[in-house]
Amino acid sequence: MIEALPTTIERDGLTAQTAELPEGFEVIYTQRNEGVTPALAGQFDSRADEIYTGLDPKTVFFPQANMSRFPYSEYPRDEVEAVGNALNMHGAQSLEVARKAFALENLKWLGLASKADYVVMYNSEEIDAGGRDPIYNDERNFVRFPATDIAVVGPKSDEDSSLTLAMGVADCLAIPIVDTTTEAFGYAHAGRPGTGLRTSQRTVEVLRERFGTNPRNIVAHLGEGVCKACYMVNEETYDAFATDFGGKAEVGKVLNQYPQALAFDRLNGELQIGIDLYAFNKYMLADSGVGEISVAVNCTARNSTSCVSVKNGEVPSETKQQFYSHERAKGKIVGWLAKNGNLLEFNTYDLTTPRNLAALTRR
Repeated sequence: MIEALPTTIERDGLTAQTAELPEGFEVIYTQRNEGVTPALAGQFDSRADEIYTGLDPKTVFFPQANMSRFPYSEYPRDEVEAVGNALNMHGAQSLEVARKAFALENLKWLGLASKADYVVMYNSEEIDAGGRDPIYNDERNFVRFPATDIAVVGPKSDEDSSLTLAMGVADCLAIPIVDTTTEAFGYAHAGRPGTGLRTSQRTVEVLRERFGTNPRNIVAHLGEGVCKACYMVNEETYDAFATDFGGKAEVGKVLNQYPQALAFDRLNGELQIGIDLYAFNKYMLADSGVGEISVAVNCTARNSTSCVSVKNGEVPSETKQQFYSHERAKGKIVGWLAKNGNLLEFNTYDLTTPRNLAALTRR
């Protein structure tokens, strides 16, 4: 097992972490560069501010998805929808910024849905998405796959051009899995649900089943994600995770090898359980026979004094955080700060910085 000290690279003003992968492969994980894309905030003009300031939507989810629950009647529905669409475009625009900065060619975007479904590509062209049609976005030059946390690509041929698999991430592990012999590869998305559904292990299985990959020839990298100190869940959520993983006996196998894979605390008298996503995925990959596993050392949340990435016990302020984090941004809407479901203020800071993007390219 290798603890991978990330290398920081910068292109066109955008900073990312990268890791050692076999020659011909590159993985990047973008950071929140303040001011790189100030034009994003320009979508939210005074009219948007006028529509939303002071309203009490009673929801922490953006109203575009809960329109029936949102008190939009004072304003034309098309105006409210326009603001919603602008927010929903932020992720796509962040992808565009990174695509240009890091020359991400032939981009395939994973439509994450915390499922164990997978997409298979042969020679970078033929697509098997389990009967589901990919979405082609000609304007932004990428293909989006529906409902998958796993994508695999067949052995490289002389005719293959560069190919990039990309996904949006915030605390979840993005795990490139590369066959060093054939150059077949996969990308797994492993947050709590994906780790429970064993997406990294399943990726190895699909590479073996579809392309004859020998796991001993695989190099895998566990990318930047949340540490267990910053990711505590209640007992109900943990029990669901353990059930997905195969039950408490299967969790016990992980604990036998990694006794610190779970952390325990109490919040207002309620038991909280920290899940070490790295430990669970290291266990699964090693159990699958993977030859080399490297592990990033950056926590994306950094919201606890016990965090592995917090120095001197001082949690960074939001503007000094290195990555966007769902865990840290609990109670926030993209660009909006909410508390107990009540909208408090309009905040464009998050909107001027690209979202975290994990991208794996085979040149």
